[in-house]
Amino acid sequence: MAEPDALGQSGSWAQVTDEMAGRRLSHDFGVSVLRCVGTQIIGTEFRSAYETRVGVFSIIVVCNDANNAKYDVTVHEGREVTVSRATDKRKITWRDERLARFLFEYAFTQTYGQGWRGRVQVAGENRLLGPPPPGDLITAAARGDLDRLRSLLGEGADPNGADERGRTALHDAGAQGQLEAVRFLLDHGANVSAADERGRTALHEAAAQGQLEAVRFLLDHGANVSAADESGSTPLWGAAFGRHRAVAELLVQRGAHWDLDLSLRELLLDNTPPPGFEALFNGKDLTGWKGLVAFPPWRAKRRPKDLAAAQRTADESMRAHWQVVDGTLVSDGKGDNLCTAKDYGDFELLVDWKILPGVYSGIYLRGSPQVQIWQHPVGSGGLLHNQKNPSSPLKVADNPVEQWNHFAIRMIGEKVSVWLNGVLVVDNVTLENYWKRDRPIYPTGQIELQNHGNTVYFRNVYLKEIPR
Repeated sequence: MAEPDALGQSGSWAQVTDEMAGRRLSHDFGVSVLRCVGTQIIGTEFRSAYETRVGVFSIIVVCNDANNAKYDVTVHEGREVTVSRATDKRKITWRDERLARFLFEYAFTQTYGQGWRGRVQVAGENRLLGPPPPGDLITAAARGDLDRLRSLLGEGADPNGADERGRTALHDAGAQGQLEAVRFLLDHGANVSAADERGRTALHEAAAQGQLEAVRFLLDHGANVSAADESGSTPLWGAAFGRHRAVAELLVQRGAHWDLDLSLRELLLDNTPPPGFEALFNGKDLTGWKGLVAFPPWRAKRRPKDLAAAQRTADESMRAHWQVVDGTLVSDGKGDNLCTAKDYGDFELLVDWKILPGVYSGIYLRGSPQVQIWQHPVGSGGLLHNQKNPSSPLKVADNPVEQWNHFAIRMIGEKVSVWLNGVLVVDNVTLENYWKRDRPIYPTGQIELQNHGNTVYFRNVYLKEIPR
């Protein structure tokens, strides 16, 4: 099969980034997917190409009858993936049945919708080749699926096998509070001290997510209460910034020490700002926030009367689509960004956030996009819309989706620094003016929590103004 550029000659390729497929391939199948380099639909044929660390492979789905077509998938050695109706007798060439099944079903459902189920034939012996990849064990552990864990270990899976970020099944079992899975893995040789590429252990993950019983069990089985990751953060740090009081108290009882300048007691109170900070969100309602009215250049040209009318309309939309649920700001995925009622110049901003799979969001600084939030191999925290200055984070520091993350953002003049979960991911980088590329960023402006058509969660939003 031709490379993506050659394929592009037969139709128009849209350059896209397919985060969910890429993350699934990397996590579940151990395939190092760098990016989706293009998708194409020509007549009844759907194509999608992925760049990996071992080259480029493609998916082709040919469908002449979406309602009644029957498909076979045959797996052979190679990197090229081709799928079509069984009567066309084309082949899918990849040596992992599970990967073949996923690629085919993913491509088909993206083209023709959900509800399709295919059948897979494997050339030669109908079995998997080699031990299961680490992603299988990690997924089963996160779900607490003991039967699947037992089956995978029986097939030769390594209880300490790690994904590309160094995470093991024990990391995800601890983070999700799957106590029986934690117990099972430790009973079958999992290393309680195993650290990922950031130096974080299963105890770090369980503590940061407030999984009290998992934390207790890990401590009882030898987890180091004082283990520090590459940024110096201990499990107590994660529990404190996650406002998990019971977990923090247990860690202190087991010998953890608090060595930050912040008061641990005050930090553990939800929606209580650290000394010197103010709470932008009161944990109860939308006081201090407003709806988004267009963008800065548009607002600057409006008469006060017209701007006030537009603001009233935007506020009505804000109240319809942003709610406070259990002390958390929640967007329903409709409407627009949530904006501070005040403008700010130089500041430090602390905010906790959580997303669901595939969600895209961010934080606008002085009304301009944005400190990025998403599920993506490059990680969150980068200044996504920069063109001349760095746009990607220095490191991947995200917690798994559906778990809380913590931003610390400092903006002085044009320069922005971002810490994600205690890790420096943006170091004093110029934030460019998205709205007027030939001008510096605005000296003051509102802070916005982005609604990009997805449900997203924010809490513990604190700000400290820095005098100029």
